[in-house]
Amino acid sequence: ACGSAFTDDAAFCRACGAARDSGSGGAGAGDLAGAEGESTGAEVGAPLVEGFESGVSSSSRPSLFLQTFLFFGRRWLDVHVGAMVVLLMLKALWFHYPPGWQTGEIVLLAVGLFTQRLRHALGSYGNKAQNAACLAAFAALSAPVALIIGYFTSIQVYILNMEFVLGCISLSLLIGQYVLGIIAGISCYTRKRDLCLMIAGSSVTLVAIVMVLALVSMTRFTTQDLQAV
Repeated sequence: ACGSAFTDDAAFCRACGAARDSGSGGAGAGDLAGAEGESTGAEVGAPLVEGFESGVSSSSRPSLFLQTFLFFGRRWLDVHVGAMVVLLMLKALWFHYPPGWQTGEIVLLAVGLFTQRLRHALGSYGNKAQNAACLAAFAALSAPVALIIGYFTSIQVYILNMEFVLGCISLSLLIGQYVLGIIAGISCYTRKRDLCLMIAGSSVTLVAIVMVLALVSMTRFTTQDLQAV
């Protein structure tokens, strides 16, 4: 009534004691509520926008298929390596190797076993923790493992039919793990650097797999060969 300005939280005028107009009070409360609502919406929406820009899906979960392939792949690796060691010992009795060649194949088999174990650990951790960098390393380490399997499957000094079959099974599991690892890595990356690492590692391994498949396809494997062990 006196023309003095009301403070934000005052219900009466300090100069004349007149009551505050309910319309202005309601408007102030409404403005305050609207401001709080906008602030809350902005805070809630910020992580969503950030996640969208970084490429991470809010529903990203560890891949059950990849973990299954890793579980059975590790068990199969033990069987394959054990069979290869026994066959290398038997072939040393059956065939004549060039000097030092069989030792080199044993060392190569040991390197392949170590690399595969490291690869499996990175893939399992990367899948469970949704770590794209570990999955990129997993994809990259698939290249030397594929080359070693391809060597024992198609171009070693003496190739038995059993070795060829074991190698084809291992290659199938390796390719399945490789594809599922790429899918898991792309679905959980948070930085562009991780995506670049994933693309680089996958590209190198893709070249290695194509080379190995070409070598394996050139290996003669007829029905008569299947009947002879």
